[in-house]
Amino acid sequence: MLNRLLSRPRTLLLAAVVVFLLQALAFFTSRWVEDESWYSIRAATFLREGKIRNATFATAADQVQLDASPPAMPLLLATSFKTLGCSVFSARLPSLLAGIGVVIIAFMLGRLVGGVAVGGIAAFFVAADTFGFLAARCARPEALITFFNVLALLLYLYARAPKRAWLAGAAGAATGIAINIHPNGLATAAVIGLLVLFDCKLRFIREPRFWWFILPVVVLVAPDIYLLATDAQIWATFKSQYLTRAGAPLAEKLSGELGRYAEFIGLTGGRGGFSLPIPVRLHVALAFVGALGVLFRRQKTWFWVLLIAIIPHLLWWAYSVNKVSRYFAIATPLIGVTIAAGIVALQTHTRAFRIAAVVGALVVLSQLGGNAILIRRASSADYSEVSRELRGLIPKGQAVYGAITFWMALNDRPYWSYNRTQFGYMMEHLKAPYWILNDRVMMNGDGDGTTYDALRASANAYAYAHGTLVGKVKSPFYGDLDVFRLNY
Repeated sequence: MLNRLLSRPRTLLLAAVVVFLLQALAFFTSRWVEDESWYSIRAATFLREGKIRNATFATAADQVQLDASPPAMPLLLATSFKTLGCSVFSARLPSLLAGIGVVIIAFMLGRLVGGVAVGGIAAFFVAADTFGFLAARCARPEALITFFNVLALLLYLYARAPKRAWLAGAAGAATGIAINIHPNGLATAAVIGLLVLFDCKLRFIREPRFWWFILPVVVLVAPDIYLLATDAQIWATFKSQYLTRAGAPLAEKLSGELGRYAEFIGLTGGRGGFSLPIPVRLHVALAFVGALGVLFRRQKTWFWVLLIAIIPHLLWWAYSVNKVSRYFAIATPLIGVTIAAGIVALQTHTRAFRIAAVVGALVVLSQLGGNAILIRRASSADYSEVSRELRGLIPKGQAVYGAITFWMALNDRPYWSYNRTQFGYMMEHLKAPYWILNDRVMMNGDGDGTTYDALRASANAYAYAHGTLVGKVKSPFYGDLDVFRLNY
């Protein structure tokens, strides 16, 4: 059976893609969360105004909140919205397609490293990995960066062959797009740069593949650099958003990463459905480290290539303010290829190979089980039903004040998010006639520790004194929402 699959690589790859889609599409439009609205609003505003900004934010000091993030993701989402309409499905579709692409590229990358067996194992690892699974069903940049990162790596490795230096230009284009999706894409440029140095040593500057790679990156990133250099407001916003940790000592940056790694293995965040800190993904980390050890002994060249491919990302994350483990989606295909290559490298040692194969199967099956738990959780977060009820209570054309979470449900109405729109400014200037109060964020705060206790007290007091409760929307995930019509 195994030999038959190895002789039919397309069937093997198709099976991995099917496994991925069966998970990713389950309750695909459920559990829409705050970050997804943040990214999607910029795209919808671009379609309506020709500007990339968050139109739901307003403060007394600045009604038009600047957006200093790279432009590629809102432009991709805007394309999806223009084609399919503004919805949860169309917002998440680019990530889903990127996730499918990552499975395919992991197969191709693994095949390049060690043949069909490595490619097949890597593809199934990526199809099952929890971080890749989450990234593919969320309107965030991780799935897109992952796709362009591994695409750039694969193209560069192909460019090492004689008379294929021009493929390094395609790798440069993929890198430039990754950077324009999120600053985390800068690590991709470091990866390819280090690989050029690894291959060519100090003569790299005379190598055509170096220039093929550099030129597209410069062309694609130059407009961003020009804008940052010529617009003081955007530069200040960019620094506050992305560079607040740049001046910290390296030791401090690295120590700040401990939480990300603890969350990766399950010691924080209640991963895998456990309320206790149980390292449910520790075996994944150990399998990766063990595979690196095997490759160091048996395939040293690929050991260094894969290590170079992943280390710049881990170091770059130390500069980021956001310490969530979601960024590990970018490393998922590299981890998968490494584990797969380590397993196959042991095939001449029967006992060691059997142990490694069992570990690999455990990695895949345990992650499929974890994903099943997450799918079950998503089933209780029915955003479509919440959207239907909110749209039934709030007439079309009426402005709304509420959590940024519900913007997508009401994206065809004027919407002001209390996440950044001060309550006093709402009362004095905006006067939205409908409010959505007491959702889970207003009641419990958001993920970065921000609380809304004062807003909740003030808004509820005014709403009950000067408004009418037009209805309630109850959800196990989003909370018991109170919808008021205000009489200012």
